[in-house]
Amino acid sequence: MKSALPFSAIRTPIFSGQFKKILYLLLSFLGSLYASSQVVPTPFPCSNVTYQSISDGTNTTIFSRDLTTGTTATVRTFAYVVSSLSYSPQSNLLFITRQGSSQLVRIGSSGVVTNTITNFVPGNIGGITADGYLVVSSSEAGFNDHYYVIDVNTSRTATFLKLVDPTSSTYPYPAKTAAPYYTNFAGGATINVGDIAFNPSNGLFYGLNNVTAPSGSGEDPNKYKLVTFNFKTGALVYGSTVTGSGIPTETTAFGSAYFDAGGYFYVFANTLGIFYQVNINTNIATQAGTPSTANNLNDGASCPNATLFPSSTLPVVFGKITASVEDKILTVNWETMQEINNSHYDIELSEDGVHFAKIGTTPTKTPGGNASETLNYSFSRSINGVAGGAGILAVLLGTVLASRRRMMAILMMSIGCTAMFYSCTKNAGESLAALNGKYWVRIAQIDKDGTTSYSKTITVVKK
Repeated sequence: MKSALPFSAIRTPIFSGQFKKILYLLLSFLGSLYASSQVVPTPFPCSNVTYQSISDGTNTTIFSRDLTTGTTATVRTFAYVVSSLSYSPQSNLLFITRQGSSQLVRIGSSGVVTNTITNFVPGNIGGITADGYLVVSSSEAGFNDHYYVIDVNTSRTATFLKLVDPTSSTYPYPAKTAAPYYTNFAGGATINVGDIAFNPSNGLFYGLNNVTAPSGSGEDPNKYKLVTFNFKTGALVYGSTVTGSGIPTETTAFGSAYFDAGGYFYVFANTLGIFYQVNINTNIATQAGTPSTANNLNDGASCPNATLFPSSTLPVVFGKITASVEDKILTVNWETMQEINNSHYDIELSEDGVHFAKIGTTPTKTPGGNASETLNYSFSRSINGVAGGAGILAVLLGTVLASRRRMMAILMMSIGCTAMFYSCTKNAGESLAALNGKYWVRIAQIDKDGTTSYSKTITVVKK
């Protein structure tokens, strides 16, 4: 029988150098998991405020500002210059790029996460699409002929926080794997705006052309013009000159840009320190709220599904909007707080939050299209479409016609129409039923004169 070994003899090999190394790696791994779990940002609520970064050339503070009341609050301060500030409607987080660095910073109501984006050079122009693509460019001469696109949608794990190719016919867009890692503006164009904001109604970015030229000397011939930018094609288009409310007295640039749920575009005039609400259909600007502090190193962002400033010209003021799918029935409910010369509503559906298709129509509830009280609407649609096709057939067959030839013609037409209707509706229904990702809904409001405005875009909830 072997004698028992002393405790010290047993303990020594167990805590050998190799064991300590394994233990150290294990503890480090667990520690990193714990640390990463502590820094996930908490999303902001989609509130009716603008966010604006203000820099003194060394440090930057991000403020929130209610344009209606003028209330301002500090969100966060950084010990460096922020190049661009953007808001993601997909995650409800703020994204900033850092001057002179390839870092991208995600900011929530609590928590900050910093990541390095390989092959990325930041610029002072930034905005995020409804489906989570961050577009960054620069108005600086020599860098204003191209832009970068970064995937910031957490659901796309393969390309999350990577540079992607927006010109690709593949969606989601694939990662860029070779230089150049940016995309050039079409036709050798260059951009000279202080900021851009994404308009979910047409999938374009908007900016207001700076007063001064990119070189810093002289005036830009396109000053005060509304600029649209298609990030998928790189096309830059100069619209009409924006006028009204003193906006042509700005002498340098418009450093912050926003879009809200009413379809209004907003800019901040740097030297005037004034926010302006711009009607993109008339190119007329009105002052939004009281003046702020002038600053030439600023950038802006906001939740595009919020209303930033009331406007008496809005034909319809939307209240709460919800959309859900249950038992193969899509239901959209919405309320309106005001209606002026309203005709009807088109309900529109999208698979990516950018491209929408009409799926139904609801007339206004108010005689004459005018109301100052709250009205509630509801739209429902079966996603299998059988009842719709049968309904059309029954109506057509129920028509009493004297001529047998005419009856046969109508019968054949009704069968054809029913088949077409059933096929189209069935395809749309199957698309809804088979969807594993998100769907988006918005309400298009149509005036009696045909003018269209849009509600905020919301996500369909599956029950």
